[in-house]
Amino acid sequence: MKNSIPLKKIIIIIILLSALLGLLVVTKFQNIETPVGHAYLLPSCSDSDNGKAASVKGTVESQGLVRSDECTSGKILSEWYCSSTNVGVNTLIECPVKTTCQDGACLP
Repeated sequence: MKNSIPLKKIIIIIILLSALLGLLVVTKFQNIETPVGHAYLLPSCSDSDNGKAASVKGTVESQGLVRSDECTSGKILSEWYCSSTNVGVNTLIECPVKTTCQDGACLP
């Protein structure tokens, strides 16, 4: 089959399209046209547990999305927090000794 597209080319095309889509989404939230020109909006983010607080279940609201801390296993917490650029991000935290992950928090 000489007319088929090689798998490497398909993968490269998918990666490029994904990157372009990501750029378009970010741009949409930063530049909103107004009657007098453009308003540049800074991302906003709020975190109910005020950062990386493994012992408290928190919820992050950022760019129209709401994400809550959750357990991925009995010892691993997926912790959501606001980054220094005011965007919601998450990280995995291993619960300290003598605690387990329960309902989005590391508890004794």
